[in-house]
Amino acid sequence: MIWHLIVPLFLPIINSIPTSTLHTIIGNMLGAGSISLSKINKGEGKYSMTMDIYSLNYIHHLIENIYSQFTKTKIYAYPNILLPQHKGKEITQYHFRTKVHPLFTVLHGLWYKWDN
Repeated sequence: MIWHLIVPLFLPIINSIPTSTLHTIIGNMLGAGSISLSKINKGEGKYSMTMDIYSLNYIHHLIENIYSQFTKTKIYAYPNILLPQHKGKEITQYHFRTKVHPLFTVLHGLWYKWDN
């Protein structure tokens, strides 16, 4: 994808991110990732992704090499087998989400369009 043709020059944060990083984030959004707007932080964007248990190594790779440069990120197992209501169950998926970041706010505006 040729970002300089798609993204207007008035979005300097997009232009400051390496193309390979943007491609990875967009690829993840085409798969299991999404960006939502925070209600607490006045509409700022945050990224989240859920994948099956076989993708845990890939999730670690993404966090260490892509998403950690924007915000600290934790991985959550589902179901949370530490909770009594999930005792005896097996973990079926992993989820992570970032804190809000201006990049995700800009990408949300470009990715999700609302027709009024």
